[in-house]
Amino acid sequence: MRFALWFRIGFACFLLLGSLLELTGCAGQVLALNGQPLQWTDAQKTTPLVLHQAFDNLTTVPKEEQPNLPVLANPLKGQQGQAIVFNFSKVPQLCGAAGCLFAAYAQVPEVTPPTLNDDVQMSYRLVWTQYLRSPIPKGIPLLFQYNSPNQPNESFPMLVANQIEDNRVRQLVFSWSGSRYELEKRILNEQPLENIKHQEKP
Repeated sequence: MRFALWFRIGFACFLLLGSLLELTGCAGQVLALNGQPLQWTDAQKTTPLVLHQAFDNLTTVPKEEQPNLPVLANPLKGQQGQAIVFNFSKVPQLCGAAGCLFAAYAQVPEVTPPTLNDDVQMSYRLVWTQYLRSPIPKGIPLLFQYNSPNQPNESFPMLVANQIEDNRVRQLVFSWSGSRYELEKRILNEQPLENIKHQEKP
């Protein structure tokens, strides 16, 4: 009798443990690629000069209106300098059916004047633009940086955008080509959107 009782208790514990592991697996289920979500800050305060350059290059927003528009920014550290990703999703005139404008500017070496090779300055130039659609369900970042183990020597980390397509998450992977970000591949996750669970930070 005692053996049977302990057997039942042990079997019940085994089933309970299996259920917990299954639930944990579901909760921890991830997309094909996961990385560090971009941490957005007020671009008007952190990178105003580069932001105004982006406004002038990419938009027709009048200069007198530019300082009052809510633009977000996230810096990316590279091996040879820094890049800045701009998020214009809070600017209505830069959003449309295709989504909202996102752009990146990166530091590149610039020789001034060209004959003096030892006088090198760093300037920012446009290296990426993309229109992204939102909203994205809570727990799924719209845009994150990804360090590929297969490309450890990249100057800048990959940028991965999550987009909703036919109730699934399509990931757009942009990699650094040496001079700009280019679309490397598109990944359509097999799991329906409602089956993708994410552990959220408390």
